[in-house]
Amino acid sequence: MEKKVIKSHPHIFKNLDFKKGSYYNNPIYDIPTSDKKLQEKYPYYCRKNIWPSSKYLPDFENAYKKLSRKIVEVGLLVAKQCDYYVSDVNDEYRENKISSIIKNSKCHKARLLYYFPLKKKDVYNKKDVDSWCGWHVGHCALSGLTKAIYQNLKGEVIENKDSKAGLIVQDRNGKNVRIRMNDNQIAIQIGETTQVLSGGELIATRHCVKSSKIIDVSRSTMAVFLQPNWNSRICLPNNIKLENCKVDHFDSNGMTFEEFSKKKFGEYYLGKRKHIFISGADSTGKTTLCNAFKKNHQNFYLVEEIGRKLLKEKKITGDCLKNDSELFKEFQTLISKRQFTKESELENRNIISDRSLDYLTFAELYMGKSFRRKLEDMESTKLSIKNYRRSDSYIFVLPPVQSFRENDKIRWSTDTFEELLEFHETLIRIFEHHDITYHLIPVSIKGVDNRLQYVEKQIKKI
Repeated sequence: MEKKVIKSHPHIFKNLDFKKGSYYNNPIYDIPTSDKKLQEKYPYYCRKNIWPSSKYLPDFENAYKKLSRKIVEVGLLVAKQCDYYVSDVNDEYRENKISSIIKNSKCHKARLLYYFPLKKKDVYNKKDVDSWCGWHVGHCALSGLTKAIYQNLKGEVIENKDSKAGLIVQDRNGKNVRIRMNDNQIAIQIGETTQVLSGGELIATRHCVKSSKIIDVSRSTMAVFLQPNWNSRICLPNNIKLENCKVDHFDSNGMTFEEFSKKKFGEYYLGKRKHIFISGADSTGKTTLCNAFKKNHQNFYLVEEIGRKLLKEKKITGDCLKNDSELFKEFQTLISKRQFTKESELENRNIISDRSLDYLTFAELYMGKSFRRKLEDMESTKLSIKNYRRSDSYIFVLPPVQSFRENDKIRWSTDTFEELLEFHETLIRIFEHHDITYHLIPVSIKGVDNRLQYVEKQIKKI
């Protein structure tokens, strides 16, 4: 039955973790709220704790609470230091923002972790550093961790003889660092909630767990996630923009912690989306490249060129636009709206899109900068630009090639190669003006197969 369910829903189950078991409980409140409706609506945060019978584990509940509450106590001290630091670098930061949201929370979560012993085939075939727990960042405010305990199959505590196994974190320079702890120490990691509240001054700790090379060895530890109440609203400091915070799944208008968590979980279990855009002057091979990419990647939705569809819909050609300035303006305005609508419908899907801000380039070249700015002031354009700035959006620009020039008598076509070059340069300038990262496909790379390989290689690098 399990295999059938996974096969039927691979998009949900592809990131499930079968390498460890967990036991969760609220470390402070056995019953966070007695409101039945809240318990039903927010089961992850509001339902009461369930403890093993004291008949079988007489000391378990008391020991669990004692240790997890100590971690909360230490975490709150660290949170106050976080507040002091952010206040020092940002005058508009609200005093005690991080510590107060932790202090007043009723839904911290303690997690007892047991990493299953790996067999020989799993240990030696897995070369990745994240072989026991994949790379990720927590979405809580802070998380506290104890030193891990290693055991053999008899349940006897043993020394970790693999010096490379255990908790690995990534420092600010992208270097992997193995964390070593003593028995009486607690490690505190920063989560994405703190990254948001601090406006990006404090960055969430990217971490993973590397398995031991020694077979039949398990690992146990406790993690406590210090997080806001389910209905607490988390917001950026007033003077900080979302792009400076660099948490893609956060909404710049603010979110409740429950909304933030749901979006985070959706991203993880459904897989992080990729939005790929192919831009450039006419007759550079954009549509050909998009079709080739789609053929190789069936899990991507192809967003076809909006302009071509509109021309057919209105039963006009590109030459009609050249000869009617009002029709031209109406057409480019409509492209902006249609393009944003389509991209919004597919926000959580992988897409390969034929064009991005090309309509702004047409607007400036043929109607002037004032009309381009008018389009930029539209809400649809602003939201599209915001999407193009995301770290999971990839824009590729194809350069003009003299030998590619053709006129299909439907689309807008340029009269000279110099006009193509001007379009290309204007498009690049618009991307740079809006701080949008783009990848220029070298003019030396010709042929759709070679271009496709280049795009795929760049995405893997990123």
